[in-house]
Amino acid sequence: NDPLWNSYPYDAANTSKTETVGKTGCGPTTMATIATNLLGKAILPPVLCDWSNKNGHRDPNGADGTRPSFFTDCAKKYGLRTAIINISSDNPLTSDHFTLIDQVLRANSLVAASVNSNSPYTNGGHYIMIYKIENGKVYIKDPVKSNNDLAPRAVSDWVNGKWVKRFIRVGK
Repeated sequence: NDPLWNSYPYDAANTSKTETVGKTGCGPTTMATIATNLLGKAILPPVLCDWSNKNGHRDPNGADGTRPSFFTDCAKKYGLRTAIINISSDNPLTSDHFTLIDQVLRANSLVAASVNSNSPYTNGGHYIMIYKIENGKVYIKDPVKSNNDLAPRAVSDWVNGKWVKRFIRVGK
């Protein structure tokens, strides 16, 4: 929601209205935050929104926002590595996922999480960054600035609420 790029277009090709970074750009904004932190140089959301559209990672119908492939391909562009963990009936969300994420974070990587509409962070699909797990609490940075004011939530809240669709580890 930064006023510098909140109204910058991040439009789905087959929709009738122009969508913006502030409404639909959580994926590129989360990746910009992750890449900036890992690489120590500014990578801005509008640059990644344009790149996402140019490379087919924006759902043209607007329903699914940014495709998970965006993170993998964008990471390659910047010399970073990714690993995706999809949550499903075959791989249900457990506290073990957060133990693994904690290890990944301690190894100087960051994690994007695709959260569901039943999470406290969105009423639709949404990407956020997990940057720390401490004392059983999950700390996030969210492209929606007001969500950064929410208190860290317990791992058990995340697991019991089934808030996550996938985790994307990004590291050097």
